[in-house]
Amino acid sequence: MSGDLLYGLNQWVVFLIAVGLFYLSAEAGFRYGRRFSAKACPGTHEHVATIEAALLGLLALLLGFAFAMAMARYDARKQVVLEEVDDLETTFLRAQLLPEKHRLECSRLLRQYVDSRIAHLRAGANRTEIEKAFNWTNELQIQLWAETVSLTREDSDEVRTGYFIESLNGLIDDHTKRVTAMENHVPEVILVLLVLVATMTIAVTGYSSGLRHTRLRILRFILVLLIAATLLVIVDLDRPRRGLIKVSENGMLELQRNFDRFAEAIDRHAKQ
Repeated sequence: MSGDLLYGLNQWVVFLIAVGLFYLSAEAGFRYGRRFSAKACPGTHEHVATIEAALLGLLALLLGFAFAMAMARYDARKQVVLEEVDDLETTFLRAQLLPEKHRLECSRLLRQYVDSRIAHLRAGANRTEIEKAFNWTNELQIQLWAETVSLTREDSDEVRTGYFIESLNGLIDDHTKRVTAMENHVPEVILVLLVLVATMTIAVTGYSSGLRHTRLRILRFILVLLIAATLLVIVDLDRPRRGLIKVSENGMLELQRNFDRFAEAIDRHAKQ
């Protein structure tokens, strides 16, 4: 995983820390502004308002930039899973055209392969389970390739065997893409910068309120809550293994059911 500052924390801990930090910075800014309001020059309010608007614009830009990065990575993870489901189904269907011995073995291994991918999705943030599922997938890839090598020695049909090898290669490539996508996060330095800018911006809004002796507790709390909630969603989108927003495993589960139906249909046909 990328870093330990934000990605290693529970998303609700991140949210509560952000709310507390932002609210305290607003309160500190307000008290500081109220304390020095009597000494402020006539044009100070307008000058502070200009800086406040610039900082809010910068914060909005950073929030949008970080959200877009996290969303792009989330969409990429979903796309990789869909591609892997499609390639698994294609490989399984092409395996049904192989000679009987290799058909049965490849079908068995591919059904286990789906199980290993589901286990990988369900491992959550448990590094032991992730490593276990990862090793299981690698072992199945080795067995599938060994079976394919044996197949090519017995059956050199360029269409039947060649198409199966092509789809199996694509399946192995999908695994690499998926592992890379799961570990690809928004750089944590961007999130740290976002927290820093948000803290300073909220402090300046508090300072501006202090100069005018207008506390505006409800509006301040709404601002703090919305910025913290946006940060929560950005972090949650970028952690596919835990949190509120996860990459769906429905495609793999449906494929698992389809494989069972395919196997039953093939068995019935073979008995007829």
